[in-house]
Amino acid sequence: APATEIRILAVKNGMRTLRMDAIEKLKQGITTLEEVTRVTADDEDDVKIAAMNYRLEKQISSLSS
Repeated sequence: APATEIRILAVKNGMRTLRMDAIEKLKQGITTLEEVTRVTADDEDDVKIAAMNYRLEKQISSLSS
């Protein structure tokens, strides 16, 4: 399967890309925006959508529990 399809499947199953992890570290004040953009590649739109869907599904399931 193409690399993007593999990343989408992995993100749908909870994997975070390097960019996603770096953004979390940015939110925590551990790194800077300059470092995030310098060191990590932007995620493809389909990967971003898969990540948003994964987070929404987790929030919905936590509300249902």
